[in-house]
Parts: sequence; structure tokens; C-alpha cells
Amino acid sequence: MIFSKKAISLLGSAILILFLSACGGGSTDGGSNIELSSSSVGDSGYPLSSSSLQKNSSSSLDLSSSSIVIIGGTFTDARDNKEYKWVEIGSQTWMAENLNYVTTIRSWCYDNDESNCAQYGRLYYWATAMNLPDSCVFQKNEKECSSQIQTPHQGICPAGWHLPSNVEWTTLLDFTGGSSVAGIKLKSATGWDGTDDYGFNALPGGRRFNLGGAFREVRTGGYWWTVTEYGSGTAYYRRMSSEFTFLSKGDEAKNNGLSVRCVKDN
Repeated sequence: MIFSKKAISLLGSAILILFLSACGGGSTDGGSNIELSSSSVGDSGYPLSSSSLQKNSSSSLDLSSSSIVIIGGTFTDARDNKEYKWVEIGSQTWMAENLNYVTTIRSWCYDNDESNCAQYGRLYYWATAMNLPDSCVFQKNEKECSSQIQTPHQGICPAGWHLPSNVEWTTLLDFTGGSSVAGIKLKSATGWDGTDDYGFNALPGGRRFNLGGAFREVRTGGYWWTVTEYGSGTAYYRRMSSEFTFLSKGDEAKNNGLSVRCVKDN
């Protein structure tokens, strides 16, 4: 017996309907229906497994939650017409590079090489960074010098900006994931091992020791003054190192040379 193509098609449809009815596929009374939406079909045209769907969903959420929008720009320091980058991080606005303002006393380029100032900014005594009298540089008249610290304290930062306090540095590290990971996220993506997730662009400018005038740790460590004193001869700093991912805190002799980052006034 010979069947036409149309007859074969009709016969096949009838068999399929009978099969689905027997399996409960067309049931509306609580039967198990299988729906293949476009989202549950892979690139090959085959349905994805439930585990594949779960992984895709999780991946999408992770990408969304880690999305960071960086808002920044530039401004000019009216004192010397140097241009600096700035970036908003949480509720704060930070300079996105180290200060490179030339003072009459107690500031240096690493290894006394001007090209290092262009890349890393200058290294300052604490009292110089604070723009306190010369007598404070050598740790004399400590009580008199301490009484001149203001909140906020401009120091040698440009107008409208100030030297960050220990608390302001803590606000920054809390927003960027805590001390254990803030270092890697704030380091520049070039020059060492950072990811620079927030555009902070921290660079390893090293430091200068007063004893013997030795320069150390360029390209491996970055040190930044805070306005906050630890003792009569020391002040708090924040540090990042190529040896670890965190942003650490310590105290440093005020007559050693460290970098300066400024925060915009509210």
C-alpha cells in the first residue's frame, strides 16, 4: 500500500498525540509539562541542563555585582599650574596620583632624580607635608606644632584639598573591600601587581630615610602620610607593598620622606 506524504504526516501527528496523552504530556491536571524557552536552549540548539542554567545565572549576577563605574577627571594646581587626576571612591574624592609640589625645604625626588618625581611625586617630611614651621621638621616644639593641626588640614595640598587623616584612609579601605584586599585593588595595574579597580592608581614611590639620606623600596613599596600623629616624633602612614595584597597601617619617624595623596574638601 502506498501512502501520500500528506497522509504520512497526518498519521505521524496522530501517533504523537496519542503518545503524549499516554505520558500525560498534554495534561492540565497537574501532569508534568516540559517547556523549552529560548533561555533554556544552548548555542547548539539543545536544551541546557539545570546545572548549566544555574551556573549561567550565578555568573550573570556576579558580573553585575562587581561592576564598578569610575568617575574622575583632572584639575590644575594654581600654585605651579601642574595638572592632577582625581577620582571619586565612595563618598570621597581623592587625587589619583601623588603630589609633586616643590617646597623650599625637606622634599625630594627619589634618588634625587627628577624623572622619579614626574612618575611617583615627591617625598616629604611629615612637617613639610603638613606645612608646619621649619622647627617642626626637626621634631622641636612638638606641643606647639601639634596645636596647629586643623580638621581638615590643608598642609601643602592645593586649595580645596587636604591631607587625609587616619580615619579617612580607613574609610577608603573599608569601601574597597577591607584591609586584606584594598591594597591590590588600589594599586596601579602597571608598575607592579595591582588591578586598579577604582582608578586610585597607587604607585610604589618608595621612601627616604633621614639617617644617611638613603632612598629605599621604589617599585616595591608605596608609603603615604596621614595627618594623624602617633607620638611626638612619629605619625601614621599607609603602606602598600608588592609582597602582599593588603593596605597596612604603621607609624613613621616624622623626618623620613613619604608620599602625599590629597583628599578633596567636602
